[in-house]
Order: sequence, then structure tokens, then C-alpha cells
Amino acid sequence: MPAFKPPRPGEVSIPEPVAPDARLVFIGRIHTPWATPADCPKNSRERAEVTATLEVDEPYVKGLKDIGLYSHLIVLYWLDRSRRDLIVQAPSHVPEPRGVFALRSPVRPNPIGVSVVELVAVEGNTLTIAPALMREVLDTNTIGPLITAQAFMPGMIERNYGRVVMVSSVSGQRASQRGHWPAYHLSKFALNGLTLQLASLTSGTDVLVNAMCPGWVHSDMGGPSAPRTPAQGADTAVWLATLPGGGPNGGFFQDRQPLDW
Repeated sequence: MPAFKPPRPGEVSIPEPVAPDARLVFIGRIHTPWATPADCPKNSRERAEVTATLEVDEPYVKGLKDIGLYSHLIVLYWLDRSRRDLIVQAPSHVPEPRGVFALRSPVRPNPIGVSVVELVAVEGNTLTIAPALMREVLDTNTIGPLITAQAFMPGMIERNYGRVVMVSSVSGQRASQRGHWPAYHLSKFALNGLTLQLASLTSGTDVLVNAMCPGWVHSDMGGPSAPRTPAQGADTAVWLATLPGGGPNGGFFQDRQPLDW
């Protein structure tokens, strides 16, 4: 067990149970590039290009038969180097301590992790895996807004009133389709295209469909170094959601100013 950092101000620890109340059988181990909890990335963008291996022990190897038929796996794992006694924690990205069950922290009474991963290769008892970022990010940033629009826009069109605001990013601009984090860039590029498609369906009505970029906002995703407040990031979205009749339709905005697609 690694040595833990001292608790931060406001954090509360509890005694660990003397005896376990359930039995868990470990069937293997995960090998990653990170040697300690402090080395682990804070968000998915920092692990986008990383692969890991799952090593399965005997006699469980036979259970891998035909696993190569599948492109993705759901992996449950035990975070063996995570402390289990902090019941109230003080993360750096929130202003006040929070209870462990209000956080995504790996530090918890039962440190069980779950990941959807892409199966890259199978060799004997070893599986090579990678983050399933493309599917996950597309589902969140593009498919989710599409499904939501399909649910609500017919009623808006029937009533001849509605405001649809897509939270996009300058990473979705055509000129930005290069460099790192292709899953994120492509998902926002597709979201911008979806915005234009939906706006074309509501042309001539009082249903206005637009996209906006909040900028780099201080949040769980943006991190503590982000320069913009949540209120600054939300301002353009609120403006678009409350546009009067005859406002823009099929536009892309940041700080209430138009952007190029």
C-alpha cells in the first residue's frame, strides 16, 4: 500500500472495517504507464493515445475464448492503490469539501472502477486495450443532442416557437480539424453540422437553432486553470435561448459574436 498524502483542510476520514463483508476473487491485473496514483491523468483527454494491457490469470484464461469477436469491453477493476478512509474530500476544482458519493474520485470505501475500452489485440492471456473515446465522445457530444432534438423539436415546430442551443466549441470549426484529441474535435465538428441541418428544417418558423462556444471555463472538465467563469461561459447560451422572434437561425457564436463554421 502506498504512502498517502496528508488530508487537505476540510477532509474527513473514518476507520476502515476490521473484517470484509464480501468476498472478491481477483482474476488478473491491469498494466498501465502510470506507477502511482499521482501519475494518473485527471481526465480522458490526457489518456487519449495510451494503451494498457489486461493480464488474466489461470484458470480464468479459458474464459477469454472468442472474446476477439467483440470490439469493446466493459472492465470492472479494483483500485488497489486508492485509500478507502476519506469520506469527505476537498478536490482542487471545487470551492468546498464534498462527500465522497458526490464525487467521481477513486478514493472511496469500495474503490471499484469501471471503464468502457476498445479491444485492440488478444495474445494468449493478455488483452491490449485503449480508451473507447471515439464512441463515448460521439455519443455524448453529438448523438445525445440529436436524440434530444428529435424528442423536443417536433413540438416546437407544431407550436411555432422554440429555441435550440447546441453547446459546441471552436474545436469544431473546420479550420481546427487537426492536431490532438481527434474524438473531441470530430464530435464538435459533427455537432456543428447537426446544428445547420436542424436549422434548415425550421427555416421560416419561430424555432431558432444555433450553436455556441462557451470558451475555456473553470469547471470539472476545464480544470482550475481555466480563465473563464461558468457565468461567462453560459452567457451566450442564455442569450440564444431567449432570442426574440426574427433572431438568428443556423449561427455559431461566442461572446454573442458570430464565428465561422
